[in-house]
Amino acid sequence: MRELLFDGFVQSWHRTPDAIALETGGSCHSYGALGAAASAVAATLAAHRGASEPDIVALLGDRDAPTYAALLGILLSGSAYLPLGAAQPVERMADMLNRAACTVLVVARSRLGTLAALLPLLEQTPRVLIAEGCDGVAERDPLPGAVAMLEPRAAADWAPREIAPGSPAYVMFTSGSTGRPKGVVITHANVRHFLESVIARYGFSSSDRFSHWFELDFDLSVFDLFAAWDVGATVCVPSAEHGLAPARFVADARLSVWFSVPSVGRMMMRRRQLLAARFRSLRVSLFCGEALTRDLVEAWAQAAPDSIIDNLYGPTELTLACTVYRWQSDAALEAAALGGVPIGLPLPGMSVLVVDDALREVQDGAQGELLMCGPQLASGYLHDVERTAAAFVVPPGQTQRYYRTGDRVSRHGESGALLFHGRLDHQIQVRGVRVEVGEVEAAIRACCGASSVLVLPWPQAAVAVESLVAVIEADAATIDVRELQKALRLRLPDVMVPRQIVVWTRLPLNANGKVDRGAVIKLLAAQS
Repeated sequence: MRELLFDGFVQSWHRTPDAIALETGGSCHSYGALGAAASAVAATLAAHRGASEPDIVALLGDRDAPTYAALLGILLSGSAYLPLGAAQPVERMADMLNRAACTVLVVARSRLGTLAALLPLLEQTPRVLIAEGCDGVAERDPLPGAVAMLEPRAAADWAPREIAPGSPAYVMFTSGSTGRPKGVVITHANVRHFLESVIARYGFSSSDRFSHWFELDFDLSVFDLFAAWDVGATVCVPSAEHGLAPARFVADARLSVWFSVPSVGRMMMRRRQLLAARFRSLRVSLFCGEALTRDLVEAWAQAAPDSIIDNLYGPTELTLACTVYRWQSDAALEAAALGGVPIGLPLPGMSVLVVDDALREVQDGAQGELLMCGPQLASGYLHDVERTAAAFVVPPGQTQRYYRTGDRVSRHGESGALLFHGRLDHQIQVRGVRVEVGEVEAAIRACCGASSVLVLPWPQAAVAVESLVAVIEADAATIDVRELQKALRLRLPDVMVPRQIVVWTRLPLNANGKVDRGAVIKLLAAQS
């Protein structure tokens, strides 16, 4: 019985060591080679673990074999991994490391420059392990500053450690409304339930070849890696060139399983890459991370006529995805979903409530907030009791803890399929990335000193958000928009930096003296 996130990989490694686990950078890496490299990392981390140290190890890597081996090694050592995305500003990385109290950091050689910029911002200097095969650091790659390097151990030194299924497997930081990201703690049991559900649903096998579009700090990456490795399949990492030509990647990598945010598909549709029957190799096509539109699904179905197409939904707090809808060209559901594809029904074992402001269930067909519970429910936010208590609640009449998604949904028809109607708050998905506009607004205020800032998804009519627009109340002569955007890129991921920044002398107010969002939207539309 598989209880831990990496159990499937270990079984595939021992069963078929010569099979290809990973293709990246033009090279193929077998299960045996990846397992040996991961064992060396695990042995090194285990040998240097302090008795009272938190079992969270940060990973600052690249899309290469040593980084994926390091991720596996962290797990094999009994620790949870905290991925630091290469596109994240160093200030944001430092905040994550400080809040997680990480004392060990595994780094790819290609990221040593980032490490040098990161170190002065840390509350405590971490011990560092270079990811490349645990072979230490060459003289040409000295560690920056007074950093202690972990003495590498051999793969043969690794001994499996007893790990409880309820232990953390990874920590993902997501955008936070207070201006600081939140660390979501996901256990091995959480993610194993998800993996067992999707592997059974799609019948994955060792002959499958999985796409891997997601960076490691996006939780959907866990599906790409571990659903594939659970069954002895191959993970295919696109090159930079493939990022510009995703359709060519399908053919070059001979993909059978596609998983991406809808934004990638929309880019392909705009570039006329979704040609009829072009993706004959695909048998499973999955989309998640933002609203999926009917026009994209219809175009994709033409390009991949032999593939099933599923729309997955789920916040990080519910472990990757917790509901699913199989595209079936159901006219009634399409009409009810107003051009978007329904988010469907819960995965096995997951439970749904649609509630009003008092957290009491609404009538079938009525809109309300989506609450969910079940074995994929996260344990909470890292070192944040207050926000955990606010988001993970026991509704009236219930005995189990539910997560408040903040998403407005309704049930439709006899099946009870869930239709997505938008957010209750101001959290949005921009190109598949979850963004709290409050965090963006806080960053703008910090950079320019303006007290009144409003950030909006744009264009408003779009089902899926492509960018943000910021409106600032200030004297236009005091704000250099280009310099402000540069400053924001030092604080925020690029996807969170508003593409357009507008400066107005006064923002319109409503009767309560608050910024009138509706009036701002009308004024922006008139100026477009």
